[in-house]
Amino acid sequence: MLSSVFFPFSPPSTLSKRAALSLLVGLGGLLAGGFLLDIYIDWVRQGNPLWSTLLENALPLLLALVPPYAGWCLYRGSHASAHLTEGARWSFYGGISMLLLAGLVVGLQVIVQEQLKPGLLVLQLATIGAVGGLLVGRSMGQRHASEQTAREEKNRLSNLFRGLPAPVVHGRFEDDRLIILAVNEAFEDVFGPEAATVEGMDLYDLVVPTNQRSEAIEIDRRALDEGTVEREVRRLTSDGPRTFRIRVATALDDGASETYAVYTDITDQKRRESELRLFQEVIEQMDDAVLVMAAPSTSAPGAPIVYANPAFEEMTGYRAEELTGQTLRVLQGPETDPETLDDMQEALEAGEAWSGETVSHRKDGTPFRLRWDVSPVRNGEGEIEYWVSVQRDVTETRRRKRTLRQQRNLLEQTQRLAGAWEVDLASGDMSWSEEVYRIHEVPPNTEVDVETGIEYYAPEVRPQIREAFERCVEEGESYDLELPLITAEGHRRWVRTVGGPVEDVDGTPVKVAGAFQDITQRKQAEEALREREARLRGLANSIPGVVYQFYASPDGTYGFHFVSKHADRVLGISSDSDDFFERFLERVPPSRRPAMVDSIDTAVEQGTPWRFEMPFEKPSGERAWLLGISMPEDREDEIVFNGVLLDITERKRQEQEAERRSTAMEAASDGMAILDDEGVYQYVNQAHADVYGYASPEAFLGNSWTMCYDGEELRRFEDDIMPTLFAGGQWRGTATGRRADGTSFPQDLTLTALDDGGIVCVVRDITDQIEREKALRQAKEEAEEASQLKSAMLANMSHELRTPLTSITGFSEVLKEELEGSHYDFASKVHESSLRLQRTLESVLHLSKLEAGVEGLGRDHLALGDVAEAVAAMLEEHAADKNLPVTVHTPDAPVQGHWNEDALRRICRNLLENAIKFTPEGGRIEIRVRDEQDAAVLEVEDTGIGMDPDQVPHLFGAFKQESQGMDREYGGSGLGLSIVKRLTEEMGGTIEVETQKGDGTCFTLRLPRTPPDSSN
Repeated sequence: MLSSVFFPFSPPSTLSKRAALSLLVGLGGLLAGGFLLDIYIDWVRQGNPLWSTLLENALPLLLALVPPYAGWCLYRGSHASAHLTEGARWSFYGGISMLLLAGLVVGLQVIVQEQLKPGLLVLQLATIGAVGGLLVGRSMGQRHASEQTAREEKNRLSNLFRGLPAPVVHGRFEDDRLIILAVNEAFEDVFGPEAATVEGMDLYDLVVPTNQRSEAIEIDRRALDEGTVEREVRRLTSDGPRTFRIRVATALDDGASETYAVYTDITDQKRRESELRLFQEVIEQMDDAVLVMAAPSTSAPGAPIVYANPAFEEMTGYRAEELTGQTLRVLQGPETDPETLDDMQEALEAGEAWSGETVSHRKDGTPFRLRWDVSPVRNGEGEIEYWVSVQRDVTETRRRKRTLRQQRNLLEQTQRLAGAWEVDLASGDMSWSEEVYRIHEVPPNTEVDVETGIEYYAPEVRPQIREAFERCVEEGESYDLELPLITAEGHRRWVRTVGGPVEDVDGTPVKVAGAFQDITQRKQAEEALREREARLRGLANSIPGVVYQFYASPDGTYGFHFVSKHADRVLGISSDSDDFFERFLERVPPSRRPAMVDSIDTAVEQGTPWRFEMPFEKPSGERAWLLGISMPEDREDEIVFNGVLLDITERKRQEQEAERRSTAMEAASDGMAILDDEGVYQYVNQAHADVYGYASPEAFLGNSWTMCYDGEELRRFEDDIMPTLFAGGQWRGTATGRRADGTSFPQDLTLTALDDGGIVCVVRDITDQIEREKALRQAKEEAEEASQLKSAMLANMSHELRTPLTSITGFSEVLKEELEGSHYDFASKVHESSLRLQRTLESVLHLSKLEAGVEGLGRDHLALGDVAEAVAAMLEEHAADKNLPVTVHTPDAPVQGHWNEDALRRICRNLLENAIKFTPEGGRIEIRVRDEQDAAVLEVEDTGIGMDPDQVPHLFGAFKQESQGMDREYGGSGLGLSIVKRLTEEMGGTIEVETQKGDGTCFTLRLPRTPPDSSN
């Protein structure tokens, strides 16, 4: 155990994790102890100040603790075995190497008789060597772990290649050929040739049809360019041409023109898909509705629907996606016969086809009669997989039959009450009853035909009766008409003629039969009634509001006999009385509709006058308020209400406005009061009473406003506030009020004069507001003082840290000149690290000066393009080290303005250094300068690693970077962009960022041409 810990030249495999950790802890503890001993000697023995001793040894002491900390992190990591042992080994090597180097340096110092501390120098170099060795060891451990992972992945893919059931080809693409490197056993089964015989052959010659060779070449080329390509192709197999889905991917080795292709045979699948498309197209074009349901159907709630054709969608109103997963229960409704459904269910449970009719319901709830034909679909084993149902809407067919029966019954009843007639369609003979002859004033038994009968009608209605008769013959449509007739004696009469088809057993019309009735007296009575109603309508239309006559029938039917024409103007709806009740009721809001109907029912039942107020929605969207008033009148077969509808919208608006104002004043958090022209309180809300410390508003009513003020404040009101109020109509300001207990308080007061001499008063207690404002001012002063102290402290710390950094930078530069090889590399790393830390301290100092406001920015007349080109030239060598071209685009006319040259150079330098740092080798950087109205614009864009856009809001904070912690990939203090933003704002400008992870970053700087304060 001890030999493995302290013998550093043993191989990593013999060094256990615990031993490696112990080595790192011991090495770090030994170095840290040396630094602590040096601190003790300098402070106690030599009497040096403690702060200078600590400052001199702080950085080396922290570096000495890095190996134990890193060892502990690696010990707990997933790759501890490789990373930890390699890190410990190389950390020990580095420490010993730098220890030997330190001895050489100390010897040189003794020769040149330099006054230095050799012990401290030995410890510092040994520490640097240990840390550097640890980093080298960790990197080598990571490399070993990556190589092991790659080997395991390659073995796994090799096993997968051999075991895939689908044909797989590993080939190399060269000169438009795919040379076969290896195939699996499935390739032999599908394509025929054995694996050993096809290696080295061109795959295109072996399995690709001649007319598809160019397509195959294009597939492999795209796979090499894009990584993966998937296509459907035809290939030659031992069974003839077949269809495959081919997936081609590049091999794992970078730079190799090798691919893996996996062939999946989809010939049978494509054939089934083609057949399925044909069947589906046939079903889609059917006029009958078709449903397909999955089996089984024997358990509730039933078989789920898996398909519905467009005819079914049109018939039911449901979309196919709405029906999928539903059962036939979706078509049930209140009119569906449960016994019919039970009969269908029994047939389905028995696996039998079923036919029948049910009353189903569409999506909108309307019922319709549906004819069902349901059949099972069985698989090869005889098991039911699906149920196919074909439906037809037979609602119209049933309605026609029912209508025809009703018309026949009506015709028979009419013929018993009036004259009858009949026409034989085969012979064209027409026969009349005696009553029909009498009405026509024609002698009985006179021969007549259809045309003779039509000629007796008045000339203006002959086309109408002829068309009705022909439609009855051709389409089987019955008719019922009231028409004028000219008798044989020349008398004008009104008759009612009814006709309908008479069919034989096959449903073919053979006769047209009908009834004939003299209605002249009824028509004369109706004409007299119309004249009377016309006179009454004229009278009603002259009355404001909507005059109406409402009736209630014994069967509970409500309607209107008459509505005046003012309905169009007042209500916005037609005054047609036929369906006026329904149209009026649907315009009453649903919340008030039941109350209105109840009030009508009560008035009808009790025969009492009706009065009701209701809101009414006009078709234009305007809401009105109506008052309905009517008086009842009993008649023989109904009760009639004569009344009027009045528009009371304005009255309601005034009432609601008054109520809203009262509610708002009571709910207000501010005190509100109204005074009359004598200054006496007429209204006070509760908040007003609370402000002045009274229990209720009643304490103010009847009293003068002077109860709320005293002394000097009263004289101020009389001499200043009141005259100003009545002169300008309003006064607003602060005053000192008096509470009920006699205490004073500050208040915000608004007074408004009314036209009648009264005053509206709004008051608010601002005691808490004044206290808060005072506290805020004090907090602001304290925060500003703390910020100045922080900035001063940072500035002082930056100055103090410069001294040891200058020494480290100088010594490391001397070592670089004296050393070679790996020792030179170590010295270079120390030199670079000290320079980076020095730049960080300079950034901290600069930022602290900006925050403290001690560094003002003078302004000179500058050309923005000249500054950008100068900075680009200064960093050209740095960019060239990473092979990064930096291009500066400037317009022909210089973009000039008044800016601080040092600040502008620092902004450009920080942005360009960032672009160089975060852009990989071979990328590009562009700097663009342009005019934009009153601003000058500078853009710095790179093709680097970019960042997550969510990090942009935090990007300009001090010490902020996208990657944080010890494992971050890129160095830097995180102050550069913070300084850029602060300098930009100091010059009155703005900066924006556009970035995307992996796509680069673009910073856009906008600066005003003149200073924000042009007088400066």
